[in-house]
Amino acid sequence: MFISRREERAKQRRRHFFFGAIFALGVLVPATGIAVLRFSPLFRIEHIVLAIGGEAPPDTERIESSVRQEVAKTARGWFWGIDNSLAWPATVSIRSPILQTFEIEHARSRRTLSLRGEKAVPLGIWCAESETLSRCAWFDEKGILIREAPNTEGILVLKVIGIGERTVSVGDAALDANGMHNLLVMRDFLANQNDSAETILLTPERRELTFQTRTTRLIISTAFLLAPKTISFLDELYASGKIKKAKYVDMTVEGRVYVK
Repeated sequence: MFISRREERAKQRRRHFFFGAIFALGVLVPATGIAVLRFSPLFRIEHIVLAIGGEAPPDTERIESSVRQEVAKTARGWFWGIDNSLAWPATVSIRSPILQTFEIEHARSRRTLSLRGEKAVPLGIWCAESETLSRCAWFDEKGILIREAPNTEGILVLKVIGIGERTVSVGDAALDANGMHNLLVMRDFLANQNDSAETILLTPERRELTFQTRTTRLIISTAFLLAPKTISFLDELYASGKIKKAKYVDMTVEGRVYVK
């Protein structure tokens, strides 16, 4: 069957038009949908309501700015823009001495985001004591200094004294994860032994915690987690009464316990 050049060119144009239309639909329709979602007033954030512990904090603008910065770093924040509610996840974490995580509630009908957080709960007091510095701050379960504190004494207060010229401020970590774990392990252990630490000293340069108890002096490291067998050996010292004869117990070498 003979097909003229004119018919062939017409057939090619129809083919090009068909594939061009498919390509346009495949690109333009999603792009149009994204543009509508991104710039629609329905998803535009006009108000952010911030509450910590059910109350508006005094430094609302600073905390809101920190939250916005964290959202802007995410792929969703970059893609949608931080003024679009689609960019905001269900929760967002920030580095804050007041709290670490906000729960986010979207109220698109009112173009409002509600950010709800809980205040960090103080666990103990950390005090810096040196020739040039003497101040205290509450720390939470993660070892983060959350606010200034009085220099309080008493067996009911978990107090750690930092030795040296190390400078930390509210929002910084007085103890890392290992240090906090070991501190709480020793606190609970001493409570079970009907003993308590009269003084707890932190020496950051050596990464050591020293517990001066009513019975003896216990020295542990913050560089690694206390092993269960170390605690078991210490328990045997208390059970046998040998702990009363010890000048100190050194647990700063991993897997070893030295008694003097």
